[in-house]
Amino acid sequence: MKAFILQTSPIWQDARSNISFMKDFIVKTEAIKSDLILLPEMWASGFSVAEPIYDQQAQEWMQDAAQRYGCAIAGTLVVKENDQYFNRFYFYKPDGSFAHYDKRHLFGHEKQLFTAGERRTIVNWKGFRILLQTCYDLRFPGFSRNRNDYDIALYAASWPSSRQDAWTTLLKARAIENQCYVLGANRTGDDPHLHYTGGSVAYSFSGALMTDLKDKICAKSVEIDLQSLTSFRQKFPFLQDADTY
Repeated sequence: MKAFILQTSPIWQDARSNISFMKDFIVKTEAIKSDLILLPEMWASGFSVAEPIYDQQAQEWMQDAAQRYGCAIAGTLVVKENDQYFNRFYFYKPDGSFAHYDKRHLFGHEKQLFTAGERRTIVNWKGFRILLQTCYDLRFPGFSRNRNDYDIALYAASWPSSRQDAWTTLLKARAIENQCYVLGANRTGDDPHLHYTGGSVAYSFSGALMTDLKDKICAKSVEIDLQSLTSFRQKFPFLQDADTY
């Protein structure tokens, strides 16, 4: 499976401009020629939690683009539902169907306005089982513990530069301890509160670095191979010895 990680710099609270940018960006970078496109956290608004910006058009664009280009598109958006706000990770498939995950671990001011999710979400796509995770979830290994139920973990993030080392270290750790591919899409640039230096990466099931987007607005692809993963797990069946609590 070919996956693209997109690293962007969202315009603050301007969904229309961010959607317009993304429409051109996925074509220009040839991300549309992949099986999966991963976007950063709150790609349509920036990490706007004091004044959540919900725009139905961003959700509609993700669904339309997945159908138009025949690839899955994944990323988080602010969603308002029954007078509650969620930081919702959508995974859209080309047939118009989708799965979603509501961010479980809320950071800082998120707790004041957003509602935390209560369950993990694993999506089946192209023969892979894919776990959806969002930013701060990365710091809680128990929540992402591989119970022999997924092959890839996707992390969509707005992770600031002041804690960049934790981002890269923990992504690699999640790959090694869970014997899975890990793809992390972070934003770059600035918002009114924080500076971001990207560092979107992909790690293999052994912890090998597959790609690093550094600090630029860009997109890069990785090839994910199920047979290699299966062979590694058979040779080193660490997951069978994991503790249960």
